[in-house]
Amino acid sequence: FELELLVLLDCLTSGMALFCVSHGRYVSKTDFDHLCWLAVDMRKGSPHSPPLAKELLTEHILPFLRFHVLRQPIAASYWHTCALQDNGRLVCFGDNGIGQSNAPEDVGFIVAVSAGWRFTCALQADGKVVCFGANTFGQCNVPDDLGPVTAVSAGWRHTCALQEDGSLACFGDDSFGQCCVPQGLSAMSVAAGGHHTVVLQCDGLVFCFGDNKFGQCDVPADLGPVTLVAAGTSHTCVVSLGVLFCFGANQYGQCDVPASLGSIAAVAAGFGHTCVLQVDGELVCFGDNGNGQCDVPGDSGCVIAVAAGGDHTCAVRHDGRLICFGNNRSGQCNVPACLAPLRDAGRL
Repeated sequence: FELELLVLLDCLTSGMALFCVSHGRYVSKTDFDHLCWLAVDMRKGSPHSPPLAKELLTEHILPFLRFHVLRQPIAASYWHTCALQDNGRLVCFGDNGIGQSNAPEDVGFIVAVSAGWRFTCALQADGKVVCFGANTFGQCNVPDDLGPVTAVSAGWRHTCALQEDGSLACFGDDSFGQCCVPQGLSAMSVAAGGHHTVVLQCDGLVFCFGDNKFGQCDVPADLGPVTLVAAGTSHTCVVSLGVLFCFGANQYGQCDVPASLGSIAAVAAGFGHTCVLQVDGELVCFGDNGNGQCDVPGDSGCVIAVAAGGDHTCAVRHDGRLICFGNNRSGQCNVPACLAPLRDAGRL
């Protein structure tokens, strides 16, 4: 538990807090500052670090950190985009041929969203998951016995949900074994790709399962502790000690990590491109740029969240404004004028 605590606190204090922590809705600024100081003391091995009761750690601190560190306010699929507003309502735009952009009217307060191939999944504040859109493979059939969930990830035709106890449940297409969760996994983060699944375990190790045709599940053996994972259609990216590593399909250069990158706060993987948010707020994209999905607008300024779709990219600026660029054939880059600034995506 202590290793997972360090990993989560490290995320929270080294850049992930840019877009993951809400403005006082779930925790006070003072409490957040205390956690940050705890992280600093623990990393330094300070004798002043207070011992944590197991109950406090497992039932309160870890669930809180999992929720905030893993929260994602925007999602980009192949032909549609979704944004989570501060009032807990979901706004989706672009392709809606199968209802993937129509959030159910009776959905509760939403705290996270993920978009797959023509379907969308949302995580409610009560820990329940709701999915809508394409359901040919059962990717929207949320299991009835699914416990409280802290994160959800939608892939090509499958969905994975991280439960509060660290267990993982995946459902939908399993033709490549992408839903066959190995026993004994204790996960703190999950990313569903095209036909593979990437899990960040509580010990900082990465485990992948499912399709490995392009080596997207061949995790480098010399990785240090990992804090972030992302799954594209056929490639995988991880961040270890602030450094980005990508492996798998590389026909567009989506795994050719620029040598000039600084420390990474967030990473997003699309079909043939990869985008990273540096801790200084600069957004960098590389790989396939056939539709301009890697042409970051010059006026984007400091970015606080990013999502990579099939061949488009969306980002939240520091002022909360959502911008999208790249393929717009289905209107997936036409941000509604009525969309309020996504201020809860920003800093404390």
